[in-house]
Amino acid sequence: MNSQKTSQSPSKRLGGIVINSLGILTAFAIAFGGLFLVQSSLAREKERLLAGGGMAALPQTEAVEAVAAKDLAALRQLTGDELWQLIQIMEQKGETRPHEPVQGQLTMAEAVDCGRAWMEEFFLPRFGVSRLFAEECRISCYLWAPETAGAGTEEYPWLSCWTVSFANQELEAKLLLSAVSGQVLDAKVSYSAPVPWQDGEELTEILTEYASSFGLDGDYCMVYSAETDSGAKKLPWYCSVGDRGIYAALDAGSISMVSSSVVDPETGEAAYAEREYFDVRLYLCYKESE
Repeated sequence: MNSQKTSQSPSKRLGGIVINSLGILTAFAIAFGGLFLVQSSLAREKERLLAGGGMAALPQTEAVEAVAAKDLAALRQLTGDELWQLIQIMEQKGETRPHEPVQGQLTMAEAVDCGRAWMEEFFLPRFGVSRLFAEECRISCYLWAPETAGAGTEEYPWLSCWTVSFANQELEAKLLLSAVSGQVLDAKVSYSAPVPWQDGEELTEILTEYASSFGLDGDYCMVYSAETDSGAKKLPWYCSVGDRGIYAALDAGSISMVSSSVVDPETGEAAYAEREYFDVRLYLCYKESE
């Protein structure tokens, strides 16, 4: 009997080893399977967030064509009624509600493309500072709708806006774009660079071109906020857009600031440098007819 037990022991031990090995392999399979599911879930969440908003740092030479986007030139413009309704709601200055793009709205990549194209092709060349966009820019972008819009974004997609911001060492720009058309409804641009101040005629042309870019019929009448004692037209200036009380507005200004730099080690005196800061804003607003 003892010899039989002795001869069966190795078999039992081998069976135990096999069972333990299978248990360990099963545990590894479960662990790796769970890790794969978590990674897949994170990848899907990343895609969802990129579709809705976020931040990126993109060089000028590396645009966002890597993300599939519709032909931006084919985007429809807002109608006069849609633009009027959106401006009316925006001027109430209530709370905003961030959300993801719905059918008919731009993706984040398309909104960045629209903002970059407007800066490069319309805005900066008219002020002679196109070079300020030549270096890398930090980009932030998010989609939102006014709480006062009430109805869902699926039913009224034109009541949402993309806020797109660009920033580098010399320039900061914050653009408010229609979520449907990509048209720039409000642009605040500030840059610290020596630029020639535009005279009245040039500013008038910029404002008129901005107003006409919305493609609405109208006479594009200029309205000035006030005059100085010498008769000069004070900013902001307004230009009518269509015939519903919508106006394009332009405000601008520049200041020079003196700052100290590194102390000269030989003389012990601080070297001073003067730098010019230039701010421009183009935007749409509503004005009651007088």
